[in-house]
Amino acid sequence: MIRSATSWRGQPAMLLSSDQLEAVVSHTGAQLACLRRRGEQLNPLWQPPWQTAEDPLLAIIVGSNPCLDRFGPAWPGEAKPLHGEAGVRRWNSRLEGESAVFSTELPLARLAVERGFEFQGDTLVLTTSVRSLDAVARTIEWCEHTTLGDPFLATASITAGIARPQSMSQSGSQPGTESVSIDAATALAMPGPSDENRGDIHTAPVLDGWYRVHNPMLGRTLMVRWDPADFPWLCLWTEHRSRSESPWLGVTRARGMELSTKPFPEGKPPAERATSWLGRSTLCVVPAHGWLRKTIRFRWS
Repeated sequence: MIRSATSWRGQPAMLLSSDQLEAVVSHTGAQLACLRRRGEQLNPLWQPPWQTAEDPLLAIIVGSNPCLDRFGPAWPGEAKPLHGEAGVRRWNSRLEGESAVFSTELPLARLAVERGFEFQGDTLVLTTSVRSLDAVARTIEWCEHTTLGDPFLATASITAGIARPQSMSQSGSQPGTESVSIDAATALAMPGPSDENRGDIHTAPVLDGWYRVHNPMLGRTLMVRWDPADFPWLCLWTEHRSRSESPWLGVTRARGMELSTKPFPEGKPPAERATSWLGRSTLCVVPAHGWLRKTIRFRWS
């Protein structure tokens, strides 16, 4: 692996290179901003259309980012950022063998976090490790929030190893408790650029840990694999020009493929989803000692 300093959307970042792939990882949030074949510019990951934003996370969000120790807004009484601190903290980087390792500490969540990036042929292997700073077991929320964007997304088809997705009734900004089952192909399909505006969030229990995004016009496929015991939920976020407020301004197209330990990006879940739902766990426990590790493989072929 070759590692060199760079910038991405005006933010400090690190360029990682192998004989087949290049990846850009931001120093704020340790976000995977870009994944591309060497010599190409096509990047399947979402790039926001704005340059700045008032919200700290929206100001720097890009591509694939970690949500720790919250997936969604803070719980009542907490002063944590949306999706937790990991996405807005500054991370240090180092080389360990063939891996680039980014590390930080989350003072509010009392966690140490490391993200290791390693190339294996046409695959980028991302391993995130979490450790309690207080030597006590902790229950956390954890989502690997990968967002896809155009031009790759525009004419792509999406399939996944999931059960039938669920849509929730809304109560203000929070999902309700009554679920509605939705056809998987319908939930996975992304509206075309000329389709009517749409914005929704679905979630699906993971049967087999994979999803595939194939664009025949561009001749590229993104295949993502993980252990369903690590992330038993795939949350599907669709934004198709539905948000008119700043900085979205009714022009954004994005598809979140969000591997998560809880079904929805909500605050404190209701009792019905506090520990399990639809036969899947909604809890993630960091042990008192040692690291909890979860791995995702991004094959860009």
